[in-house]
Amino acid sequence: MSDEIIGKVLGRYRVTRDLGSGGMASVFEAQVIDSGEVVALKMLPIHMVKNPEYLRRFRREYRVMAELDHPNLVPIREFDEIDGVYFYTMPFVTCPTLDQVLAAHEARQAQVPPDRVARIGVGLMAALDYIHAKGIIHRDLKPVNVFVSDEDHVMLADFGLVKAMRQTAITMRPTFLGTIEYAAPEQIDVTATVDHRSDLYQAGLILFQMAAGRLPFNRRNIEAMIEEKCFKEGLTSPRLINPAIPEALSLVIQKSTRSDPVERHQSAVEMQQALRLAVPEAFGGARHG
Repeated sequence: MSDEIIGKVLGRYRVTRDLGSGGMASVFEAQVIDSGEVVALKMLPIHMVKNPEYLRRFRREYRVMAELDHPNLVPIREFDEIDGVYFYTMPFVTCPTLDQVLAAHEARQAQVPPDRVARIGVGLMAALDYIHAKGIIHRDLKPVNVFVSDEDHVMLADFGLVKAMRQTAITMRPTFLGTIEYAAPEQIDVTATVDHRSDLYQAGLILFQMAAGRLPFNRRNIEAMIEEKCFKEGLTSPRLINPAIPEALSLVIQKSTRSDPVERHQSAVEMQQALRLAVPEAFGGARHG
């Protein structure tokens, strides 16, 4: 698909570069022909357009994001369809994704420092608090969907699996939706109820990965991963992998990744406050004890 799209003119945009693809869509760099402004253009693959369910989901993602306005969310611009190509545009974000930040630390065989883990976590909680207050669950939090500046300003993107808290899913068949490595136990059990605490679990896994330098399980062993998530009370302590993690931060991460949603933080605000207390020096405070 990439070779067919690069150089193509879609309305007032010229597609210039492939930025990557996910399970539901592809993202390209594009240029506004009149002004030269560079934007990001998210496109539904042609073969998915033929599936009404995918097209409805893509339209819904745009409608949901178009109504959101928060400094910790990537803003949305316009939706269009040109010659059977469905797409919407966003500002081109120049800062790296958290996935790229983690890769850079891995190359140096280093973990993300605790104060940075806490600041990124607090920014992520600000985004989640906002969308949860709007009755929206993200359902697909993962490092590639989180942009992080050098000053640790966080911007959350990709609402392709977004779901309203009181809305039934578009598909009525029990189907796993999400990314298995970061999915909460109740997402894996497709008969269970998914709510805002599923987002907090996914955020906790992201914090675990930053602090420990890796996820708490072998990503290539799906069965072991599911057993770790679904058949144990919670994930192991990240301090077993990286003893330098402050115990208070480790406890926040462990609580957010409990298998039972009732045992997790019950809101993004609660988890945000816990992070501030766990690493106060990250926010200009002093550690006590």
